[in-house]
Amino acid sequence: MFDALLIRLRDELDAVSKILKLNDHVIGEFYSIKSPDPWPTLRVSDPGKHRWEIYNQCAALTRLYAVYSAFIEDLIKEYLLILPELYDTYGELPEAIVTQHRLGLGQILQKLGNEGPYTDLNEAEVVMQVSRGLAGERPYALVPQAFLVDRQNYRLDPLGRVLGYLGFKNGAERLSQHPRVKSCIDEKWPESTTLRAELKKFVELRNFAAHSELENTIALEELLSISDLLWCVCGAAADILTVEVFQRQLSLKRLLTVGEVFQTYHQGTVAIVKMKPCKVAVDEEVVMLIGNQVKGSARIRSIQDNGKELQYVEPYLDQPIGLRFELRCREGMSIAQVMRAPSEPQQLDLSFGAAQTAEEPEESETVNAESGEPEE
Repeated sequence: MFDALLIRLRDELDAVSKILKLNDHVIGEFYSIKSPDPWPTLRVSDPGKHRWEIYNQCAALTRLYAVYSAFIEDLIKEYLLILPELYDTYGELPEAIVTQHRLGLGQILQKLGNEGPYTDLNEAEVVMQVSRGLAGERPYALVPQAFLVDRQNYRLDPLGRVLGYLGFKNGAERLSQHPRVKSCIDEKWPESTTLRAELKKFVELRNFAAHSELENTIALEELLSISDLLWCVCGAAADILTVEVFQRQLSLKRLLTVGEVFQTYHQGTVAIVKMKPCKVAVDEEVVMLIGNQVKGSARIRSIQDNGKELQYVEPYLDQPIGLRFELRCREGMSIAQVMRAPSEPQQLDLSFGAAQTAEEPEESETVNAESGEPEE
């Protein structure tokens, strides 16, 4: 779930990292002494090594924050689009979501006009759609900007508040304790630090780069570590929302158990699954459960039956099939498919634009998609 957003995020972060490494190499070559000089025609455009490094750092920090904030806001919007498929009427939505929707719309309606951040919203349309929801009509839609009214940059606490608007309690703590985030912190900053401290430092560096005269630069390795951390934080946020979606699907009896893991190999990425009569295919997303608790989801990367690679399989009852996943699983886990709802209302297409993020500084268990370890 949210695969398209994660693929785009990975591509963007990889591009920043590659450009940083390339620029670092080019600067090193440009200012090395060689004979004959390979850069004679470019010497007249030399900005000076320090100024060049400052420019690269400011560009990287600004781009990293733009990619990070865009992912968080797009993730929220996509999650809100899914909710009408999980809750038939507006009144069935979790209380926290309904409350924030009302409060957020109250702030937005005061600022609608020909100027400001909500010029793309139409007052009559917004009021009409909210009225439809409150009247119990279907289909209904949520205005995503109502959940993005917090104008602070995405340090940990504002990020946790946004998760709270969606009904997730202790959002900041859940992000901090997510296995992929903890693993990244331990690997990149083995000395004592926290996700809160690292996100705060990143946002301050970005704000300083965007609004102030920069004199000192940070090491290339630190910029690359920031990119890795953002990947883990965004992935953790996606994991939290994914588990909630599938947990709701489970409560609606829309998950169909198709097998149980009874052996694992290659650190849990390959499982021998005792199957039920069904059909599973390569690249299909399946849900992993222990009892009635969703642990996460994963795509099937390959299927084997008696050593033969298959694109899909339709096994008989209790037939052992080898499945390779993109993350680790454990013995005793159940594998489930999502069943299509008996009747799915047509989703309203409300072409609401993206809310802008302020530039100024402020004063249930999941499976780790990076390490694959289930979160305790």
